[in-house]
Amino acid sequence: NGFSFLDPSFMICGCHLIPSFSNGHMMALLWQGASVARCPTNDDDWCSFYVNIFADHDMFCHFTAIGVGH
Repeated sequence: NGFSFLDPSFMICGCHLIPSFSNGHMMALLWQGASVARCPTNDDDWCSFYVNIFADHDMFCHFTAIGVGH
């Protein structure tokens, strides 16, 4: 249900996407034309990405309990 309570523990605080350079580029993933997702001179995107488990050092310290977190 789209209007029910959302448990904060299910939220994604941040995400670090790493392009899979070996898979190359493609033009079918993003809409053509103006976009905030890429530079105006680019018309393609990476085919696939790796999802890094931690977005930055603060999140790493927070989830491994070696820092205060923010």
